[in-house]
Order: sequence, then C-alpha cells, then structure tokens
Amino acid sequence: MQHFAPHLAQARALCVAICLAMATAQAADSEASPPEAMPKSAWLAELADRTLPSMQQALTDQAGQLLATTQQTCSAPNQASLGKLRKAWLQTARAWAAMEVFQIGPVIERRTARQINGWPVRMKLLQPLLEGGELGPNRIDRTGSAGKGLPAMEYLLHPDRQTDAAVIRSLKGRHCQVLMALADGVLREAKGIQQDWRGPDGGFARQLRQAGQLQEGAFASDTQALGDVVNLLIAGIDYVRLRKLEKPLEKSSDEVALDRLEAWRSDASLALMEANLAGFEQVFFGGRAGRVGLDDYLLGIEKPVLVRRVREQLDTARAALRSIGMPMSQALTAVPERVKAAQQAVRQLQRLLENDLAEALQVDLSFNANDGD
Repeated sequence: MQHFAPHLAQARALCVAICLAMATAQAADSEASPPEAMPKSAWLAELADRTLPSMQQALTDQAGQLLATTQQTCSAPNQASLGKLRKAWLQTARAWAAMEVFQIGPVIERRTARQINGWPVRMKLLQPLLEGGELGPNRIDRTGSAGKGLPAMEYLLHPDRQTDAAVIRSLKGRHCQVLMALADGVLREAKGIQQDWRGPDGGFARQLRQAGQLQEGAFASDTQALGDVVNLLIAGIDYVRLRKLEKPLEKSSDEVALDRLEAWRSDASLALMEANLAGFEQVFFGGRAGRVGLDDYLLGIEKPVLVRRVREQLDTARAALRSIGMPMSQALTAVPERVKAAQQAVRQLQRLLENDLAEALQVDLSFNANDGD
C-alpha cells in the first residue's frame, strides 16, 4: 500500500482540482447574462424589407394573372375559360386576405380595403357600369367601394340563380368589359401599394425600418413601432372574428343574412378566412424558412412558452375553420355550433395577443384593438 500511496495522493489532488474547476465553470455559467435579444430594429427591418414586400408582390402577381385571365376568357368564353377565371379570382382574393389581416402604412392611407374588397356589393353602384359609358381608370376610381373590386367581380362571375351557360353568354357582352375594367383597377391598386411602400425617399418601408431614427418619421421610437405592429395584428384578428364569424352568427330571422357573409356567392368565405390566418402567420412567424418573425424576437427575450401558445392557438383556429366542412351559407343553419366553435377559437387567439403578448412586450393597446370585444 505504501508503494501506491504517492499515486493515490496525486489522484486525490487531481480530482479535487478538476472538481473545483467544474464548480467554478458552473458558477460562471449561472452568473452569465442570457443571450442578447434581437434588436427591435432587426425585426422591423425584416418586416419592412422582406415579409410585407413579399405579400405585396404576391397580390400584384395574382392581380396581374387575374387581368390576363379575364382578357383571355373574354376573347373565348366557354366552360373551361370561365373555370380558369374563377380560379384566378379566388387566388387574388386569397392574396388580398393575407394582407387584409395586417393593414399598415399605404394600405391604410390608400384605403385599399375599400378600393378592392368593399362588400357586400351594392347593385345601385355596380349597375351604372353595366349600363354603358367609358370604363377607364377614372370612372372605376370614382365608383363607390361596394360597386367595384373583387366582390363586384365575384357578383358577375357567380350571379344569383344563373347557370354557367348564362354566365358564359353574359361574357360575350358588356359584362366582360366591366370585368376587365374591375380587374385592371385591382391591379393598379396592388401596384400603388408597392410604389408607396418603397418611395419616394424610401417610402413607408424606410419609416418602419428606421423607426425612431428619422426627424419627421411616422414612429418616435422602435418601441412605438413595435407597439403599433402588435395593435394592428390584434385589430386584424378582431376583424376576422367580429365581421366574418360573429356578425353572420347573429340571426334576426330563420334565414341567413347573406350580405353578412364575405364571398358567399363563390362559397369562398372559409377559404378567405384561412388566408387571413395565413397572413397572420407570415407576420408573426416569418412565413417561411430563413424569415425572421415576431416569434424570433420573443425567443430572444426568453418567451418560448408564449411563442408555443400562439402557434397552438393558431393551429386550433385553423382546425376549427376546417371542421365547419361546408360553405358558410349552409353551415350557419346546418351546423351553427361549428361556426361558433371557430369564432371562439379565433377569439381565444385574439385574447392571447391582447393579454399575454401585449404584457410580454409592454404594449399599450389602442381602443380599436378591443373594439367590439
């Protein structure tokens, strides 16, 4: 044993040294500050330069395809071309719905929602276009919001109680000229948003990217910009819940008030609500791999549970919409409990944003964000 004693002593000393080193390292780790949070400006720049421009470009691309398809259909109206035109209309409506849930900057200033998605349609506004006269941009621009844009196109492509054969016959006359003028108006508005977003002098994108850095900017600080973004997201979800689900559920008679439903003629109400939630996802989660979203900023300030809860509630709302399983015009009388479940799921998402998200980011809610709740 005496032969091994020096070695045992050395081993004990080495063990003590290693243990002390490990304890010191653990203590240093525990005292280290958490990873540095993403600057607000980094996410705002992503929103200004990538996320929102990609959504705007999607609308412009789809609106351009809608105009081209309208022109092609008018040159040779038949069952196949009518189907293609209806599909192009739906794709454009979906692209707008993705932007509709988060309206900011020129979309608000230009009143884009009124220019391209004023519903329900009012025939007293649309009828003068069908009766005659020139159909240039000035006339379309002067037409009231409920007589132009995507809803007016839907009215002409899915008229009440008319067969596809009757619709095809109508496309050989004035209706097709009006459809082309309306599609052109949607495309011009989409391009106008993009132009105002970038210019002049950087447009609203610069205001958002450099929030708090410009002498006469729209935002006094990046904190104010972040607060406005959160409020606008909440307002968008509130709009989906209130206008598209809650109002249709309110019944004053045994019949469904169809004018309370968006895009009921094409049975696209649910598809457009799903596109609304997809637009929310793009802003909140970045939308695609490599894109930065509000979730990344929240992870940087150590709010992973909140990010997970928003994701789960968003998925719940989507599943509730899908579970309705039939056009809204039928579901409101056949399965109103499913519509109510979807409304409650969207409400829960809204409350999560109003309460937990606003608290986490220390955001003061505006009146509009809670209006009607």
